[in-house]
Amino acid sequence: MVVIFFGKKDEHFETFERIGKTFEDVVFAHTFNEELKKTENVKMLKGEFGVIMFKKFDEKRNDFEGDFSEETFK
Repeated sequence: MVVIFFGKKDEHFETFERIGKTFEDVVFAHTFNEELKKTENVKMLKGEFGVIMFKKFDEKRNDFEGDFSEETFK
């Protein structure tokens, strides 16, 4: 699995990085590329950022929705 943060470097990104360091078996990555957000059709949270989990099973992709906090994201 790969979890990617699409957005700018802000408090949401810092939360994403902090959580990513707690998982050993999942790859966490980020991009600040605006064009890639369009290409991947990222569902933006609060109009500022989006998080997608790509995987090789089930539906292949999950877009994070809802309140982005450390508790809900984990």
